[in-house]
Amino acid sequence: MHEMKRFELGDRLIRYQFPPAAAGKHYGFNIYAMLNGAEAMLIDAGYEQHASAVLADLQSRGLSVTGVIASHFHEDHIMGVRVLPGARLLGSERFSETFAQHPPDGGPEQFTPGHLLRDGSSMTFGRFSLRFLSTPGHSPCSLCTCIDQDFIHVADNFLASNEGEPILPFAKLADFQDQILSLKKIRRTSHLTLLPGHGASVVGRELVEREIDRRLGYLEAVVDSPVPPTRQDVADGCAAGFLHAEWHEHNIGAA
Repeated sequence: MHEMKRFELGDRLIRYQFPPAAAGKHYGFNIYAMLNGAEAMLIDAGYEQHASAVLADLQSRGLSVTGVIASHFHEDHIMGVRVLPGARLLGSERFSETFAQHPPDGGPEQFTPGHLLRDGSSMTFGRFSLRFLSTPGHSPCSLCTCIDQDFIHVADNFLASNEGEPILPFAKLADFQDQILSLKKIRRTSHLTLLPGHGASVVGRELVEREIDRRLGYLEAVVDSPVPPTRQDVADGCAAGFLHAEWHEHNIGAA
């Protein structure tokens, strides 16, 4: 996939970034790779074409993929597992709740994690120290991964374009309160560089907090409204400036 870009984020931490899938779509796709000797542990696997491109690049460097941490179990984060035979899949203990809402193509059996993670779980991979936070909202099984004292992968709790433009939160209205609590939990780690599942990294406490507060502003405006608000109702100071503002109709109609 010639559009793939490779970014060195730190010592043996790579972001593979892919463009949006079609015109009119503003969200690209990220796969992160942590390297340990000749092994790589991925955070998310994208679709098959994304994982295949990442695998080819890693193999060209003498590396094999031995594990995948699923930030959550939506198709655009797990389908690539199909082209990573032998890679151990790790993910939230709440994975089945997401499968009940969004069954993956081909059935959930091939995407069932062999190692379950929960809020506060931790592990090491080579030099990397990983800690996991349960952050439901966008999906019941959303899981953040804190990497050392430097980074936090935030799944799809925080959406942006590859250029860093903010994208409207995407969640069912019934899950907005969970999304708010999860974003507040992430905000408490604002000293870490924020790594989204879709979009550019966010670096620096002030910027991280400002961008999280933008999303909280939208979510809280909707929750605090006595009647389901229209897009225009929440535009001023909240949804204004968000890409994919049309998702608001999906959000409030999916309770």
